[in-house]
Amino acid sequence: MVPVSIGGKLQIDPGATLQLDHSDRLPVGSPISIANAGGGVTGNFSQVTDEFAFLDPSVTAGGGGLSLTLERDGTTVPSQGETPNQVSVGGAIETLPVTSPVFNAVILLPDSPGAVTQALSALSGESHANTAVSLLDNRFLTDGVGQRLRGQAFTSEVGANTAWFSARALPRRIDPSGGMPGLRTRDEGVMAGIDRRFGENVVAGISVGRQDMESWSREYDDTADIDANHVGLYAQADWGRFSLTGGVDYADYDIESRRQVTIGSTLDERLNADYDAQAISGYVEAAWTFEAGSARYTPYLNVTHTRLKTDGFTEQGGVAALSADSQRDDYTSATLGVRAAWDLGQRARLEAGLGWQHAFGDTDLSRTMRMAAGSGFEVRSVALAENAAVGEFGISLQTSQASRLSMMLQGASGDGETAYGAQLTWGWSF
Repeated sequence: MVPVSIGGKLQIDPGATLQLDHSDRLPVGSPISIANAGGGVTGNFSQVTDEFAFLDPSVTAGGGGLSLTLERDGTTVPSQGETPNQVSVGGAIETLPVTSPVFNAVILLPDSPGAVTQALSALSGESHANTAVSLLDNRFLTDGVGQRLRGQAFTSEVGANTAWFSARALPRRIDPSGGMPGLRTRDEGVMAGIDRRFGENVVAGISVGRQDMESWSREYDDTADIDANHVGLYAQADWGRFSLTGGVDYADYDIESRRQVTIGSTLDERLNADYDAQAISGYVEAAWTFEAGSARYTPYLNVTHTRLKTDGFTEQGGVAALSADSQRDDYTSATLGVRAAWDLGQRARLEAGLGWQHAFGDTDLSRTMRMAAGSGFEVRSVALAENAAVGEFGISLQTSQASRLSMMLQGASGDGETAYGAQLTWGWSF
């Protein structure tokens, strides 16, 4: 700010008002010269108006000039937050030293609710919690194994061994809710497996998969690229109409996160972190199959549990970087539904399924984040659906006496969460 210089006397009339426009380049707590008068200053401003969210200006006359000082007003940073995450990070900002660039960038914000809440969301690092929650209900390998095992009931297998291959794409969206930003997830991958029949009633096998995921929010410029390697074991036993299926899936995730923190003209940083996560999922499904004419109906109950371990990390790229310790999370869900199949001649079959999926306990998760020189604070993720309808529809073709091709559309919808995609599975018996 360049002060006004007057050679003579500066007279400020009674009732005069000073309007201070917003600037995030002004120092806080230090006098700023705004006018110099060779003949001195008489009078003062009766009112000083400003456009700052957390600061009050005061004008002092003396020493042949006027000086302006910006000091904290009574407004606290967390009081301006609109979501739990914004309030939480606001409390942590108040613990930063006054020399912190992050602290100064925030308290120099304009008196605009949108500016303050956007800054707090950008600083919170809530995208890390959202990345983790996108991995909790990951049924990538389980879905492929399920298609493979359901297909065997209709295939004239020529040998005790079956090799299979599957490709899937299943994008997901969680809508914004309660002031929390929405979450988008791209999910694609391929998997393969081999299993063997033991006697007439038992099938057991091993599967592997490679998954490519990306999660992001439309409201803020943050994204996470996730590469996953899966390996699993599975088995199914049949006793007449009743069948019992179970499996275990181990997933190793490589996460590369990027987020943008921009606050006014003083802070503009692209932060990144690379870290790993591991998940173990187990599931069991009981089913009962009965026939009605050329149709087969299979009511089923599936219970799945996942334990996710996310490694700690420290972001790189600027003064707003966050760090977090490793953490474990658990997620359990049950699906009750029915599948149906109708023969279309000797080589084709129409398949459909509809179910209700319920998640137990908390459907979101928390992360404790830390700024350099500040206290830790907790952020929570968006919530997965507590109740959702799940469905599938497609066709399978017997491509030879020993092979079958299955093409299925898949979907889920409930509590603001939707997922729609497709899966292609081919199996060969030998």
